[in-house]
Amino acid sequence: VEPLQVIEPVAEATTQTTSGVRVTVTAEVIAYIVLLLLILVVRLVALGDAPLSQGEARQALAAWRTVSPEAPGSDIIADSPLMFGLQSIAFSILGASEFSARLMSALVGIVFTLSPLLFRPLLGSARTFVLCLLLTFSPVVLLTARESSGMLLAAGFAVLTLWSVWRYWQSARAAYVQFGIVTFASLIFLSEPAGFVLALTLVIAGVVASWWSAGDVELTTGERPPVRERWSAVPWLSGLALAVVIVLLLATGFMLYPSGLGMVGQAIGTGLAGIFTTQPDSSRAFPLLISLFYELILWLFGLLGVITLFRRGEWTFVERVLVVWLVAALLVALLYAGGGAQHALWLTLPLAALSSYALVNLFVDDREAIVWIGSDIADGEQRLRYVRIGRLVIALCMITLLFMLGMHLRIVSNAFLNTATAADGSPFAAITSVFERVMAGQLQLVRISFVWLMITSLFILIGYFLGASLWGNQTTLQGGALGLLIFGLLVAVGSGWRAAVPGASSPAELWHTQATSTDMFLLRQTLLDISDRQTGGFNEINVVAQAPDDGVIAWVLRDFENTRFTNTIDEAVGAGIAILPATSELPALGGGYLGQNFLVERTWNPLWLQGMDGLAWWTQRRLRDNTEVSHVTVLWLRQDVFNGIPAAP
Repeated sequence: VEPLQVIEPVAEATTQTTSGVRVTVTAEVIAYIVLLLLILVVRLVALGDAPLSQGEARQALAAWRTVSPEAPGSDIIADSPLMFGLQSIAFSILGASEFSARLMSALVGIVFTLSPLLFRPLLGSARTFVLCLLLTFSPVVLLTARESSGMLLAAGFAVLTLWSVWRYWQSARAAYVQFGIVTFASLIFLSEPAGFVLALTLVIAGVVASWWSAGDVELTTGERPPVRERWSAVPWLSGLALAVVIVLLLATGFMLYPSGLGMVGQAIGTGLAGIFTTQPDSSRAFPLLISLFYELILWLFGLLGVITLFRRGEWTFVERVLVVWLVAALLVALLYAGGGAQHALWLTLPLAALSSYALVNLFVDDREAIVWIGSDIADGEQRLRYVRIGRLVIALCMITLLFMLGMHLRIVSNAFLNTATAADGSPFAAITSVFERVMAGQLQLVRISFVWLMITSLFILIGYFLGASLWGNQTTLQGGALGLLIFGLLVAVGSGWRAAVPGASSPAELWHTQATSTDMFLLRQTLLDISDRQTGGFNEINVVAQAPDDGVIAWVLRDFENTRFTNTIDEAVGAGIAILPATSELPALGGGYLGQNFLVERTWNPLWLQGMDGLAWWTQRRLRDNTEVSHVTVLWLRQDVFNGIPAAP
């Protein structure tokens, strides 16, 4: 089998001359401009429309209380030292809001999505663009970028570390490896609590891939590559000294916030505790579950890339690093107990890179296939054009059939959700119940969808044999895979957008099974209206809140200076405005009060699924009405405050 030669198309250039300056715009540049516009849309649009989660609120409150010392509540040690500094800058410029709390993370996400451009000379133009495209449509990258999390900072530092190592190996310049030591230290100490876990996977990938490559080189040439010599020339002392200085300056805000060193210790302690302790809204192997749930298309093409590499033996050091990285990330995701949803990025990075290898091969033309063109004898160029048209036709047919399959699958899944489950909640009982109702003529639409599911599946199977008879096996498989890719990317970005914006307050999303309710916006607006009436809008009303001072209710009260947080109801007796947890009995506040319920968050667990309900949840995120647990708080207003009578001095 001949080695695969990836022939990149030559992009046509558009040239304009203005005032003696020649400007050349290639098709590749236009493609990246369009991609950048798409990235800006999915990262920034409606960024502040979703309420902050408990973890986001804690991180944002830590920065806000530093910027605004009069804010209520005690000081909080942030989990991500660098995100703390970035949020402090955003709050200082834009004030505290959901948008400003997430803005810096979104900007980091934009830069990270285009970070494969650093490796363009190594990967080639086609593979680099495909990798940027996969990161753009990745639900995990999208959701992480739209949250105030330090995980994207960790991923960015990992990419910069790999780039600096590659550049040092190419040029042997000390500046590159010094920069790599700084970024590696930032990954561990400044990004997020589990930054050291990602650093460990990088070390494992580099060491194993170096040993693997050195063995092959020695077997082929009889000589060992100068790996030890190159690494012995690394200026470790100056690099480590520079890393210590940079970490100290960034952690302390260039010495303006000396307490920032406590955040570094807090982050490391939290990360080490995660080796044995799970997060409240996750479980063991949760990053792997998130990755499989949201990025199945990356897993399919990533594994296809690995299989292709093993079959053809086209190993380079880059591919070896990626394969070992994926295996190490998989082991870490299984063993590290404290992994959250955002840590699925551990798997996304190597999967996307391996998928790009497989996807570029989809556009390699089959020049040996005997294609049916008609009675005329076609030359090589006609045959090649016919093969390319066939690949496109097969891809379009595949997309159409997959959309039909998905539409009828949704109808069938709704039938299972609307069917009473058996006492044991077994899937077999649910299937039997739906089948009996269909045979009894009660579910006509479901019967039609069952028929179309079978017809569509047969069309896909028959279409393969028909396409192979016209264009050959390779072109037919390439077209089918290309159609599956386009369909999968559209579904993936839709799934990520749904989880980030319209479904941000729904616990049916596996990304956040403890979802903050949009009622928190209504609670804040109610308090602002009361403040406007009582104090002329200066947010000086007295509020007693029986709630943690580092959660979502504390974020709602972030700029109400006269707020007191309490653990008991005693301090709320006689208060003009009180925020208390909902109870079955009315609280004894010592007078006439009026109350309004506000939903704080809803909780759900995938283990509560019964029968075939998982099908509707997977395709539409639909649940039965009685499968959620709600946390409700009550805003109590004393009668005179409700009536608008000013309180006595």
